[in-house]
Amino acid sequence: MIPTFTAMVVSNLLSKHLPEYVDLGFTSEMELSLDKVAEGDLDSEKYLKQIYFGPKGLQTQVAAQDKNINPDEARSIHLQGLDGFKFHVGRYGAYLTTKKDGEDVSASLPDAEAPADITADRAMELIDQKINGADSIGKDPVSGQAIYILNGRYGPYVQLGEVTPEHDKPKRASLPPGTTLDQVTMDKALFLLSLPRLLGKHPDTGIDIKLGLGRFGPFIQIEKEYRSVPRSMNFFEVNLAQALELIKIPKKSRRGSSPLKVIGKHPATGEEVQLMDGPYGLYIKHAKTNASLAQGQTAESLTLEQAVELLKNKEDISPTKPTKVAKAKAPKKTVPKKAAVKKTAPPMVVPAAIIAKGKPAATKIRKKA
Repeated sequence: MIPTFTAMVVSNLLSKHLPEYVDLGFTSEMELSLDKVAEGDLDSEKYLKQIYFGPKGLQTQVAAQDKNINPDEARSIHLQGLDGFKFHVGRYGAYLTTKKDGEDVSASLPDAEAPADITADRAMELIDQKINGADSIGKDPVSGQAIYILNGRYGPYVQLGEVTPEHDKPKRASLPPGTTLDQVTMDKALFLLSLPRLLGKHPDTGIDIKLGLGRFGPFIQIEKEYRSVPRSMNFFEVNLAQALELIKIPKKSRRGSSPLKVIGKHPATGEEVQLMDGPYGLYIKHAKTNASLAQGQTAESLTLEQAVELLKNKEDISPTKPTKVAKAKAPKKTVPKKAAVKKTAPPMVVPAAIIAKGKPAATKIRKKA
């Protein structure tokens, strides 16, 4: 877990004004109480009311500390080694401030920017970008507007034109995953600003096939159907043929991933050899065996023969491999049960002395020999 600016602000506020809530003793006691609630030994509603509205509850402590909390100070933090800058958390996220020519200047901090990664050079770069604006990398050949590469709260993006009172929302496009600011050329910027772009029409239906970039990454769209573009493909070079191959792939189910394509049938087993896209890149799947692609191999250039060779080191397959035949179990021997013999209790023997003293027994008495 990486601490964020918001997390640091909240932690400082609690430590200074409500220290009980960041004390290990409080946490330990709460865990014990919650265990009692789970076991049915403590009423959950009464416990929560005590936590929030009790004599020492959150509501009471906040009311007592309210006058002592300075809002500007509470939402600000200082980072070691960056004395010339102040960092704050506001309504629209984290931002930094510094003095420039005697005046306060502020600049937004991207959400992906962690406090531990901020340096003086990086902070000044954000400030300079805010003051001077980003340098234009060129002009759009159609509109003549300047194109900028900027860094916002949600990461780097390209922008067509400037923000003006009449045009406060210029066209913008995020950079695809894995693309850095220094890799963006004029051609790539124009490509991103043209999204979603038409790749062509489906040869069977004539329906438009488009390439787009969304919240979860690049995708192919045909009507209301979407397919993700795998990381192995160069987003800036995706063509109609590749898009058609992706559309053929069934949607990924929640139970597991679907293959990018079927390379062919394994010559030894006749089962499919599939090309998959996993968290660590492309790999080949055959039955229960997986094998990573060799260095330099791509989805487009991979052949069935190469795939079989990659699998060869991880599995032992032979078309004449004998199959194991389960041995027939020998029938259990049945032993005839012996007929149960009922045991009869021997006649009760009553000593003569007892008979002489008492009344004659009602049962038959056998005299001792």
